[in-house]
Amino acid sequence: MINDTMGHDVGDAFLQNFAHRIQSCLRDVDMFARMGGDEFTILLPGVECEEHVKNVAQRILQCVDQPWEVQDQQFRATVSMGITMYQSDKTEASHMLKEVDVALYQVKGKGRNHFQFYQQDLDKYP
Repeated sequence: MINDTMGHDVGDAFLQNFAHRIQSCLRDVDMFARMGGDEFTILLPGVECEEHVKNVAQRILQCVDQPWEVQDQQFRATVSMGITMYQSDKTEASHMLKEVDVALYQVKGKGRNHFQFYQQDLDKYP
């Protein structure tokens, strides 16, 4: 939407600003990557506690909720996150990405700007 309404220069600057904001919420060992468009992936290696992941997700929501100023343009942004936890019996990345997609679909269906942990009972799209 930013590219369409404000131009690609503002869109590119926004993505750079967005990346800096998200990285400020993460540890040095965490991985943050753009998957394409407005989709990103964050990996938190060595984290086994849902509470820690929840704290990171809440920091990201608060960080993104702050007003944005990019190239003299002011606006607000939201973020929706689907989350899954590593399970030693389900190590395939494709399986984990599917779980994230299911959880993300649920967040977007509930109005966005929040996060949802994957739960097996969510596996069916409404």
